[in-house]
Amino acid sequence: MEFRNYTFEFEAHKGGPNYQQIRFGFSKPIAQATAILQGYAVRFVDGDHHFGQLQIKLDTAIVNNAPDGPEVVVTGTFALRDWSGNWDDRYAGSVNFCLIATEQSPFRPPLLAPAVG
Repeated sequence: MEFRNYTFEFEAHKGGPNYQQIRFGFSKPIAQATAILQGYAVRFVDGDHHFGQLQIKLDTAIVNNAPDGPEVVVTGTFALRDWSGNWDDRYAGSVNFCLIATEQSPFRPPLLAPAVG
């Protein structure tokens, strides 16, 4: 099992959700992977607003047949708006997460003998 920490830094953005992606390379094929939110910081850039909706999402994809070897791709979604319901204010922030990945086992489970009966 491997643990990798990373922070997405989202620059000032206006409009709907903002996305970033990072690829983590591995030496062996990956069986399972998940990104766990560790913390975040958010702010409106142009003035003070009341928080209306915050969206933070982390998606993982395992790519064992990537050209440079196995990798896990983490896509971060980040969005912030005020109570107006419109994406008309600039916002920025950061999202901290830990990627936990488990390599595939090189061992196969033993074959079971057929029941005799």
